[in-house]
Amino acid sequence: MLKLYYICPELGNLYGDRFNLTVLASALAEVGIETETVEWRRSDPEPDLPDAALVYFGPVTEHRLEIMLDAVRPFADKLRAEAEGGLPMLFTGAAAELAVEEIVKTDGTVIPALGIVKGRAVRRENRRVGDYLGDMDGRIVAGFVNCQSQVEEGEFPAFETVFGIPEKTEGILKGNLLATYLTGPVLVRNPWLRRELAERILKRIAPNAEMPTWSEDSSDRGYEVTVNELKKRMQK
Repeated sequence: MLKLYYICPELGNLYGDRFNLTVLASALAEVGIETETVEWRRSDPEPDLPDAALVYFGPVTEHRLEIMLDAVRPFADKLRAEAEGGLPMLFTGAAAELAVEEIVKTDGTVIPALGIVKGRAVRRENRRVGDYLGDMDGRIVAGFVNCQSQVEEGEFPAFETVFGIPEKTEGILKGNLLATYLTGPVLVRNPWLRRELAERILKRIAPNAEMPTWSEDSSDRGYEVTVNELKKRMQK
């Protein structure tokens, strides 16, 4: 049974984004893979990361982000090592800031982050709030942005912006790590991304296995409606 580690669910569950794990588990169940969601909380011993198939950090407020960061900092080296080894990781909402090297607050204070990927999250006075469309190798991602920061000086952007924010890119994709401000929840709104992440998990545990042929469901139809409606809004 594969273990999906949910880090600090008591802090990082804005917008119902815990359903990212629910739909990911459903995708894996579709191809006969059983999963268990392991909720790691601040009072628990350090998580057994070599036992994980995925590590997930969900959306959190900027204040609680610092609490989350303090909770996971003791095993930051282990997180970096596992990411380098290909362990899939997903950071959504403001939790995306955990993955970079540092966070710069509006007063100029610099907070060291986990440093799993290069870059720094710079907070601004005004928030970015609204719908978003981005492109990843010809595939469109739809999500919602509500954040105060923008990642700068980072490598490996996840999405090329199509609609919704002034920045040309959004998020970070390095190896099997995806850090994105997008909520929605992003794996619920984007079935292709959910299946992409499921395949990355499968490839890691069975590199030579043939990838499944996925069947479409109601989420695919909902995705098409969302993307088409946002594209219409772009043209106004």
